[in-house]
Amino acid sequence: MSTTKPKTTSKPTAEMHRRQREEGGMHMELIHDLERRGLYYIYAPAHPGGVAELGGIGEGAPDFHIIHQGRAIAVEMRPPGETLSSEQKECIGHLLRTETPVLVADSVRDAIAFINRQFGFE
Repeated sequence: MSTTKPKTTSKPTAEMHRRQREEGGMHMELIHDLERRGLYYIYAPAHPGGVAELGGIGEGAPDFHIIHQGRAIAVEMRPPGETLSSEQKECIGHLLRTETPVLVADSVRDAIAFINRQFGFE
């Protein structure tokens, strides 16, 4: 007989919705930059129905996986003050151990600067 507890979720609050909109806006701004420059990327947002939830990309995976000339990097976008989940910390730790550069960015400007440095665009 199983004694596992059912998964509980908290009700979304106005603050949660505001942060989701803020993060979504950051995502769209970065997508626009990546597409303008013709960079290949995989977008794996964790929202319901997103690629990460559908499988193939593990739980906690960064929002963006960017590939250029045989090199891969990852970017997790977080609104200022947001913390990473334990799954995100575990996934990012795994990527770093495999020598995949990862940035947790709280601004699109920081994400673009990281991409430029990693791919030698500066």
